[in-house]
Amino acid sequence: MAMIRVISFDAVGTLMDADPPVEVVYTRTAHRYGARIPPAVLRKRLRESMAAASPPAHRGNRRDGFRFAFRWWKRVVRATLEPWFSDSSLLDRMFRDLFEYFASPSAWRVYPDVIPALTRWRSMGRTTVIVSNFDTRIYPILEAHGLDPLFDRIFLSTEIGYAKPDPETFRQVARMLDAQPREILHLGDSLRDDYEAARAAGLHALLMNRKSRLQARDVPSIHTLEDLTRPMVASGFSPGLFPAFTHAAIDNGGAAAKDADDA
Repeated sequence: MAMIRVISFDAVGTLMDADPPVEVVYTRTAHRYGARIPPAVLRKRLRESMAAASPPAHRGNRRDGFRFAFRWWKRVVRATLEPWFSDSSLLDRMFRDLFEYFASPSAWRVYPDVIPALTRWRSMGRTTVIVSNFDTRIYPILEAHGLDPLFDRIFLSTEIGYAKPDPETFRQVARMLDAQPREILHLGDSLRDDYEAARAAGLHALLMNRKSRLQARDVPSIHTLEDLTRPMVASGFSPGLFPAFTHAAIDNGGAAAKDADDA
């Protein structure tokens, strides 16, 4: 039986979150430019605009990824705000304000359980990676918050050519790690993009339900990374995979261990 040797994380909603929330920032920006729009309305509109957009998938280097993300987010932001703003140059200024704001480390808050958990797992020899539809703006954010040295690899949809919820995203990550899917555990806060996509690619997965808002029956979930140390988490997995997520929980051979198969 292949043991888990790689722990994969989504970024936003799993490791960190916008503070204040994204919709509040959009509301404040719109107000500054002359429109009063409730945060809930903008949250719904932004989700619709993102869902209607093509997947944020691009293959290239960091510079190419940034340029792609800039164009992709410009289309999404314009589609979100056009019902209230018709001036194209105004929409462009608002987009730049928002794009630059969310590139700032100060716009993001790392959950308090993240650094201790990552430090512990890396001391056990685990390989830790990020698999995210965020773009290259995440690199300086991770560095500023002290997360950069806690990850072996960072896989972004704007660089690897695949975006969640396409299961091929996770298969590509496994190939790039020279790992089998069953050797990887993915944690993320989206039922569709993280849990279902990872499972479809053959990975183990847990749903990160930090705010207890997700109602997903028969889906193994956790509320904090500390929950991974509790035996109850293993109930959805084969015996011996990780009785509890401690030293005995994952193959003690660590990143060097290979029991091979292929996010």
